[in-house]
Amino acid sequence: MPIRVENEFGDGLNWDVVIEYSRETQPRGTAGAVKLAQSHLEDDSDFLVMNRDSFLELDFRELLQFHRLHGGLVTIAVVSIENAGRYGTVRVDSDDRVTPFWRRPEANSPD
Repeated sequence: MPIRVENEFGDGLNWDVVIEYSRETQPRGTAGAVKLAQSHLEDDSDFLVMNRDSFLELDFRELLQFHRLHGGLVTIAVVSIENAGRYGTVRVDSDDRVTPFWRRPEANSPD
């Protein structure tokens, strides 16, 4: 539903950001769209990557502020759900840094 996302967020003017869209003509695998957009990212210090099939209601300004405050290379927004079998699981330490990240929790998680 890329058209729906683009219609909702437009060019980013309403949020005081610049939004450019990068669409794969063929799926390139995990992070393939990021690699495709690489030429758009070279001059920018911060950028946001979103999956079009996921929805997470959050304050993007707050997420960016968190990212800058903690000085990490990457910041990931996650949500707690009851059954993570379809998804990966993330654990964080007391400084909110990811410790392990498991793609398939039923196969890799010690819990």
